This record gives sequence, C-alpha cells and structure tokens, in this order.
Amino acid sequence: MEKIKYFVTSDLKANNREFKKPNEDYILYDVENGIYILLDGITRVHSEYIDGTSAAFEVDKIFADTVYEYLLKRVKNVDKNEIESVLRSAVVEGNSAVAKYRLKKTLEEWCYYPATLGIVALIYDRTLYYVCAGDSLGAILRGSSKLYFGEQQSVKAIDINKFSKDIRYSTYCNHPDNELSYAVFNGDEALADAIEQSFIDLHPGDIVILASDGMERYIKFEKVETLRTISPEKMTELSVVYDKPPYAKYSDDKAIIKIVCS
Repeated sequence: MEKIKYFVTSDLKANNREFKKPNEDYILYDVENGIYILLDGITRVHSEYIDGTSAAFEVDKIFADTVYEYLLKRVKNVDKNEIESVLRSAVVEGNSAVAKYRLKKTLEEWCYYPATLGIVALIYDRTLYYVCAGDSLGAILRGSSKLYFGEQQSVKAIDINKFSKDIRYSTYCNHPDNELSYAVFNGDEALADAIEQSFIDLHPGDIVILASDGMERYIKFEKVETLRTISPEKMTELSVVYDKPPYAKYSDDKAIIKIVCS
C-alpha cells in the first residue's frame, strides 16, 4: 500500500490584548518521523509579563522537548500495536518534566501552577494517533466535511455555567471523576486519566489541522474549500475577524499546523 506523503505548514501569532506578553502557544513538528506537537500555555499570573518572561512558555518548551525526545527514540522501531501506549507514555513523561519545573517555587509563590495543554499527534502508516488535553482543536478536512477531534465538551459546559477560569483551573483540572474534568499538562499525576486518546485512519486528500483555541471560531465558521486552499498564515489573519464583537472581545494567541496528505 502506497504511503501518504505529507506537506506541513504552520503559523504562530501573538495576541493583541492591552497588556504585552509573549505568545504562549507553541509548535514543534518533525515531518520525517511524523511527530506533531501543538501547545497552548496557561498562566493566571499576569504580573510575570512585566519583565517579558512567561512561565507558561517555559512549560510549553519543556513539555514539547521532553515528549519529542521520548518519541524520537522509539518511533522508528515501534510496533504498530504499541503506538498508543508509547504516545501515552510520552505525554506522561512530558507531564513529569513539568512537575519538576514547578518545584522551583511553592504554590503560594506561583499563585497558579504554570501549565500547558494541546495536542500531541503521531502519523504512522496512514494513521493519525493523538493525545489531547484541554481545548485545542483537531480537524480533518475530508472531501467537503470537517471531522473534529480533541474537543472536550466539558469546556462548553463550564462556559454555559459561567464558571470563572480561576475556578475552572483550580477545581476541574485533571479530576477524571468530575463530569466537567478539564485536562492540562501541569505536573499532576491525575493527568494520565484525564487525557483523551484515540486514532483516525487517514485517506489520500485529507488535510489535518491542529490549532489552538484562538483559531477555533474561525475554523468552525470558515468554508471547507477555503480552509483547503489557503495558508496557515492567511488563516490566522482571517481569524482575527472572529476575535471581535459579536463573536469575542479579544484576540487570543494563535498556533496552527496544516498537514496535507497527498
């Protein structure tokens, strides 16, 4: 069976909020080995931006580098039946690296443990394997349809109930027994039971999109034929329209990876 060939493009765009901050979204990918990581850093401590630093960005990099190195050592020789287990172990390893990072300060000093969420994906033998935490969006453009993965409906439930982000992160993160569980890579051991993990067989002509939540409104409203033909850079530019009223009040950080399967 002929292997699918992949062409990957990506884009990162910082927010345009009133306070200056670095882009806390993060991308790392290796087309040759089929490894794709898209992250959205989380922090509740805006005072850290005064000197231009971001603990959430540091967590992005620590998590991504750890997961990538773990997968890189194993992906070339892994049996297909073991891929899901390897992918799960990789994100657990990355989460453990985040746990070590947060030991630099007490919780009182951090105010809120820096964390990240997102999608870790591995394309192997015409199949997309993925692990998701939080509210980043995965989508496959197949023909004229959009097939979504990685969405957590709990996020919608929390929004409907109007819980603040502080309550969401402090009460519902990584609690699998709670129906409103919200998974984040923040060093908690409970993360392993809170993540979403599955796989999707890919077809020639599929386009895989991995995007942070700053892109979600645009991707869901835009026509499939447009998403198929324009670049990630153009997608981020157009998505700013959906960051304004009546859709939203600010423009969040943006990251997107577009994988074209030929």
